[in-house]
Amino acid sequence: MSDFIEDAIQAADVDLDVEPLEDGRFRCKLSSTHGQMVRDIRLKDGVSAPHAGGLIYHFALQAQQFELSDDITDWAEDMGKSLSEPGVIDEYRQLDADYRDLAILLGQANFDAMLQGLAIHQAIGNARPR
Repeated sequence: MSDFIEDAIQAADVDLDVEPLEDGRFRCKLSSTHGQMVRDIRLKDGVSAPHAGGLIYHFALQAQQFELSDDITDWAEDMGKSLSEPGVIDEYRQLDADYRDLAILLGQANFDAMLQGLAIHQAIGNARPR
């Protein structure tokens, strides 16, 4: 896992409790000294139970995507979606909730540092010759 993710987990003292549900789903409760975030997730077949680093990384990518959009219209356009498609507005609302809950879970300063680390990590990766 990337250092910026591990740093965020350690700085906020994040703990993960996982409860298996049916159909390959898991109830994941991320807790820290700042708050908690509970989400039900589904993993691909053959993937073991989730871990805190993978979940935080996933939500960090989504938070970055959410942060880069000015509003739902901008987000939908960036994602190639139409606001008239079923579920699109709910998906955006979930991104908003995930963004806010992740910031609470990690604490705002730690959340900001993690997103900055993610952006730097991506910039370095994009600058490398292929």
